[in-house]
Amino acid sequence: MKIINSNRFHLPNTDKKYLHLATVTDRMREYICFLEMSTNKMFIEEITTGQLEYVFDESIVEEIATLLHEAHLTDLRYGLLVPDKDE
Repeated sequence: MKIINSNRFHLPNTDKKYLHLATVTDRMREYICFLEMSTNKMFIEEITTGQLEYVFDESIVEEIATLLHEAHLTDLRYGLLVPDKDE
């Protein structure tokens, strides 16, 4: 896994509700990590197809969360919110 973008910016068309924290790749897939500003909850979703998609593999989510924490881009004390699979 490699961080390819750690610029902070508000995601488009979200009324500044979500803040981009990082984009990560494993050379085959891309993932985006973003923060919901009102709740301070972090999300990691796949964006390879151009649309956000739930990441079902918890080991990938944990690997990305650890990578971002080690790069001082996130604070694991706030936890990592993984959306329910039913959402």
